Amino acid sequence: MRFFALITLLALFLIQSQTAHADFMCNNAAHPLATTGYCAILSSEPANTQGPVYYVKPASPKFTVRGLLTCSGIRIFGAAPTKTWCCYRPPTPFSGSTSVDLVYKYTAGEVLYNCYTPPGK
Repeated sequence: MRFFALITLLALFLIQSQTAHADFMCNNAAHPLATTGYCAILSSEPANTQGPVYYVKPASPKFTVRGLLTCSGIRIFGAAPTKTWCCYRPPTPFSGSTSVDLVYKYTAGEVLYNCYTPPGK
Protein backbone atom coordinates (compact mmCIF):
# COMPACT_ATOMS: atom_id res chain seq x y z
CA MET A 1 0.00 0.00 0.00
CA ARG A 2 2.80 2.41 0.86
CA PHE A 3 4.58 1.56 -2.37
CA PHE A 4 1.45 2.47 -4.34
CA ALA A 5 1.22 5.80 -2.47
CA LEU A 6 4.87 6.52 -3.32
CA ILE A 7 4.32 5.73 -7.01
CA THR A 8 1.24 7.96 -7.04
CA LEU A 9 3.18 10.82 -5.46
CA LEU A 10 6.02 10.46 -7.98
CA ALA A 11 3.51 10.45 -10.84
CA LEU A 12 1.97 13.68 -9.55
CA PHE A 13 5.39 15.33 -9.40
CA LEU A 14 6.11 14.23 -12.95
CA ILE A 15 2.80 15.58 -14.22
CA GLN A 16 3.39 18.89 -12.41
CA SER A 17 6.88 19.30 -13.86
CA GLN A 18 5.63 18.55 -17.37
CA THR A 19 2.85 21.12 -16.95
CA ALA A 20 5.34 23.78 -15.88
CA HIS A 21 7.28 23.28 -19.11
CA ALA A 22 4.39 22.51 -21.44
CA ASP A 23 4.95 22.53 -25.16
CA PHE A 24 2.60 24.65 -27.25
CA MET A 25 1.78 25.61 -30.83
CA CYS A 26 0.90 29.01 -32.22
CA ASN A 27 -2.03 27.87 -34.35
CA ASN A 28 -5.05 29.75 -32.97
CA ALA A 29 -7.58 30.21 -35.78
CA ALA A 30 -8.77 33.47 -34.18
CA HIS A 31 -5.22 34.87 -34.43
CA PRO A 32 -3.67 33.14 -37.46
CA LEU A 33 -0.76 35.57 -37.86
CA ALA A 34 0.33 35.35 -34.20
CA THR A 35 3.03 32.78 -34.83
CA THR A 36 5.91 33.92 -32.59
CA GLY A 37 5.88 32.13 -29.23
CA TYR A 38 7.02 33.67 -25.97
CA CYS A 39 7.60 32.37 -22.44
CA ALA A 40 6.95 34.71 -19.51
CA ILE A 41 7.12 35.21 -15.77
CA LEU A 42 5.25 37.76 -13.68
CA SER A 43 7.54 40.60 -12.60
CA SER A 44 7.91 41.67 -9.01
CA GLU A 45 7.32 45.26 -10.16
CA PRO A 46 4.03 46.76 -9.02
CA ALA A 47 1.27 46.79 -11.63
CA ASN A 48 0.87 50.05 -13.50
CA THR A 49 -2.10 51.56 -15.34
CA GLN A 50 -1.77 48.92 -18.07
CA GLY A 51 -1.83 46.03 -15.61
CA PRO A 52 0.82 43.64 -14.32
CA VAL A 53 4.33 43.58 -15.80
CA TYR A 54 5.86 40.43 -17.31
CA TYR A 55 9.41 39.51 -18.31
CA VAL A 56 9.44 37.60 -21.58
CA LYS A 57 11.81 35.48 -23.70
CA PRO A 58 11.19 33.84 -27.07
CA ALA A 59 10.15 30.19 -26.89
CA SER A 60 12.45 27.56 -28.36
CA PRO A 61 11.38 25.42 -31.30
CA LYS A 62 10.93 21.76 -30.45
CA PHE A 63 12.30 19.87 -33.41
CA THR A 64 10.35 16.66 -32.86
CA VAL A 65 7.13 18.18 -34.25
CA ARG A 66 6.95 20.97 -36.82
CA GLY A 67 5.57 24.19 -35.32
CA LEU A 68 5.84 23.00 -31.73
CA LEU A 69 7.42 25.44 -29.27
CA THR A 70 8.67 24.86 -25.74
CA CYS A 71 9.68 26.82 -22.65
CA SER A 72 11.59 23.84 -21.26
CA GLY A 73 15.15 24.85 -20.43
CA ILE A 74 14.37 28.56 -20.59
CA ARG A 75 15.08 30.63 -17.49
CA ILE A 76 14.11 34.27 -17.01
CA PHE A 77 16.22 35.83 -14.25
CA GLY A 78 16.66 32.31 -12.85
CA ALA A 79 12.96 31.42 -12.80
CA ALA A 80 11.08 28.92 -14.98
CA PRO A 81 8.39 30.54 -17.19
CA THR A 82 4.79 30.22 -16.04
CA LYS A 83 2.95 31.75 -19.03
CA THR A 84 3.09 31.38 -22.80
CA TRP A 85 1.83 33.67 -25.56
CA CYS A 86 1.76 33.69 -29.32
CA CYS A 87 2.23 37.20 -30.67
CA TYR A 88 2.13 39.22 -33.89
CA ARG A 89 4.81 41.74 -32.94
CA PRO A 90 8.08 41.38 -31.03
CA PRO A 91 8.29 43.04 -27.61
CA THR A 92 10.72 45.82 -26.70
CA PRO A 93 13.97 44.61 -25.08
CA PHE A 94 14.15 45.19 -21.33
CA SER A 95 16.93 47.64 -20.46
CA GLY A 96 18.24 45.38 -17.68
CA SER A 97 19.02 42.52 -20.06
CA THR A 98 22.17 41.88 -22.07
CA SER A 99 22.60 40.91 -25.70
CA VAL A 100 23.72 37.47 -24.51
CA ASP A 101 20.61 36.91 -22.37
CA LEU A 102 18.00 39.15 -23.96
CA VAL A 103 14.86 39.59 -21.87
CA TYR A 104 11.79 41.53 -22.94
CA LYS A 105 9.27 43.39 -20.82
CA TYR A 106 5.51 43.43 -21.44
CA THR A 107 2.68 45.04 -19.54
CA ALA A 108 -0.72 43.37 -19.72
CA GLY A 109 -1.81 46.14 -22.12
CA GLU A 110 1.14 45.43 -24.41
CA VAL A 111 0.29 41.72 -24.38
CA LEU A 112 -3.22 42.57 -25.58
CA TYR A 113 -1.88 44.84 -28.32
CA ASN A 114 1.10 42.78 -29.49
CA CYS A 115 -0.43 39.35 -29.13
CA TYR A 116 -4.17 39.76 -29.71
CA THR A 117 -4.53 42.80 -31.99
CA PRO A 118 -3.93 41.99 -35.69
CA PRO A 119 -1.26 44.02 -37.51
CA GLY A 120 -2.54 47.22 -39.07
CA LYS A 121 -5.07 47.92 -36.30
